[in-house]
Amino acid sequence: HDPSDGQALFLKRSTEAPGDALWRLAARRWVRGRPLHSEPYHVHLAEQTLRSHGFNPMQVLAWGERRAWGWLPTQGFMVARGVPGDSLEALFIKGSASLRQRVLCVVGRLMGRMHHRGFNVTLRLYDLFAPRQAMQAADWRTIDPAIIDLDFKGHLLHATDFDADKAIRATAHSAYLMLRTGLRFAPGEAAAWLRAYRRQLRDAGVKTPHRLAKRLR
Repeated sequence: HDPSDGQALFLKRSTEAPGDALWRLAARRWVRGRPLHSEPYHVHLAEQTLRSHGFNPMQVLAWGERRAWGWLPTQGFMVARGVPGDSLEALFIKGSASLRQRVLCVVGRLMGRMHHRGFNVTLRLYDLFAPRQAMQAADWRTIDPAIIDLDFKGHLLHATDFDADKAIRATAHSAYLMLRTGLRFAPGEAAAWLRAYRRQLRDAGVKTPHRLAKRLR
């Protein structure tokens, strides 16, 4: 816990040297034209990138690395501040029918915003946090959920134009990951997710593909 305010802190460590052969790592560094980094650094970079584009990721307070031969990262750490609120997965599982639709609408809007920016990442309900009171209030449409799992590579987050094929794959994969954890969506709930996703893109001036639902299936 942070001694200044008692808020929870989370530590992520990477303590094993990469399993790739050294020549492969050296080649990767040469091709990329930049140093190799440990997983905690990529979390830090993802947080910085998302925050600079108006998203609400968990706050990374510190990170560091230990290197062999001056270039090969063998250890790394990252400390992040805890996020207040409830996971959208917990709210979805225990919520009423109307609250479940609200949860999926919030996720659909967030995915629409991210895909509009070219951030075609997968999202899961337990990676997103929001205050329970806000989700149950009348103004839940203003909620900007916090993203607590930033394990996707930070160096892959490049702001580009909307790419329909990549966005569809990311959306479908997100649904697959949620179904794999045992979540099940009623037809109306899945439709609410898709409507919120398309509305967010449409409001941003992006034309979504024709028969998007069929392509997702």
